[in-house]
Amino acid sequence: MGHLAAQVRRHAAEQGYTFAGPVAVHLARTDDADVGRFRVRSRIVPSEVSRAVNTL
Repeated sequence: MGHLAAQVRRHAAEQGYTFAGPVAVHLARTDDADVGRFRVRSRIVPSEVSRAVNTL
């Protein structure tokens, strides 16, 4: 999936977007999506550093 993450980063850079951390892409099969259709979900995962700061 590294090539998809690289494409996301490249597209974001072209559009002037930035990310708060690394980009990862995961694909999962679902039985409720029609053939040729994709569902996109995104999330921000706190880094280990921010988790450590929030526990102080």
